Amino acid sequence: MKAQNVTSDFADNVTKEVLNHLYNLREDCILNDGEVQHICQANHTRANKARDLIWTVRMKGDKASWKLIKHIQARDTYLAKHLDLNSI
Repeated sequence: MKAQNVTSDFADNVTKEVLNHLYNLREDCILNDGEVQHICQANHTRANKARDLIWTVRMKGDKASWKLIKHIQARDTYLAKHLDLNSI
């Protein structure tokens, strides 16, 4: 699945609860407080927050993206399967 399709599917299907959990990527030093604050304040919809989260993490490289995938797999197995993240 192409990265753009994954981003759209993620934005359309991630729940608010999972998205809020993913903001805790600060614990893995993927996001800092300023980035989380920006994502939350600059975007008014859940889908836009999700897209911004993906974009922010993607800009940090493969290691950060891999950690995000692992968090999604651990937090929402249905979403991970829907996005075909289990084959990565």
